[in-house]
Amino acid sequence: MTNMTFKLGIAVAAALGLGSAAMAQDKIDYPVDQVRLVVPQSAGGGTDASARLFAEMFNKYTDAQMVVVNQKAGGGVVAQQTVLTGPEDGSQLYFNHAADHVGHILGKTPFSYKDFRTLGTTAALSDVVLVPADAPYDTLAGLIDYAKAHPNELTYVTQFGGTTEAKANALNAAADGAFKIVDGGSGADRIVLLLGGNADVSAEGVRFAKEYTGAGTLKALAVLRGDRDPLVPDWQTAAEQGFDIDMPYYFTISGPKGLEDAAVTAIDGVLMKLADDADYAEQLANLGQSPAIRTSDEANAFIETEYGTIEQFITK
Repeated sequence: MTNMTFKLGIAVAAALGLGSAAMAQDKIDYPVDQVRLVVPQSAGGGTDASARLFAEMFNKYTDAQMVVVNQKAGGGVVAQQTVLTGPEDGSQLYFNHAADHVGHILGKTPFSYKDFRTLGTTAALSDVVLVPADAPYDTLAGLIDYAKAHPNELTYVTQFGGTTEAKANALNAAADGAFKIVDGGSGADRIVLLLGGNADVSAEGVRFAKEYTGAGTLKALAVLRGDRDPLVPDWQTAAEQGFDIDMPYYFTISGPKGLEDAAVTAIDGVLMKLADDADYAEQLANLGQSPAIRTSDEANAFIETEYGTIEQFITK
């Protein structure tokens, strides 16, 4: 090895070392090294997928490592207890959506958002009002007017005891109670009822909506959120048609009530990074979700409002 080659090797190694040090300095400082993100849903579902994507982004932007832990037992109560009775140093956090509101309102869990420290929202999964392709209305306003003129004629399929029921009841309230609201089971079951002519209306996730409207078998009337969903930017929202219904699944990250401020600050930092992360938005789109970033200060007021909305439209 020549002296020049030796010096070049040292220079390259030094440059690589400086680069690694710079990247390390850019990482957000988190108060612990290992974090468990507890999810009250089974692995493989939309909530789990969103949680795993957040964990991937957390690992990208902080000096800690986050893993997802699924605890579905007890309808989510076990997962809530795990976090609420666990350490407050940031090593255990919780990830879910408005299903927790429904569970508390119906008495299925003793815990509400008030028992947690809300850290932020990460993403949204929009529902879309769907009807058969040959239905005699092309907008949500047209559907509501038709229902009012033909009370108890249109069957709206939902799933009782969940957030889908709250959305059905919100639309039924807009129609002065003109829909027949029935339990149609899961989203896949409800789609079958719509396609088979055994139901007239449902609200399903944007991925279902894009698939079946693209095939020409169903028609999308409105997205049930306040602003347009970037996955279907040409589809009108309920709000744009005069109905104040903003009810996507907003995925929320929380911690125990006494969570250390250092952890809160770090999570805020991750969320602010995600707001400008095109890769995060692209991966969410593959899940049928879109970014919905709120840091801790914004999220606290938002979750309180969300709970009140769900409470208004859940049959106890």
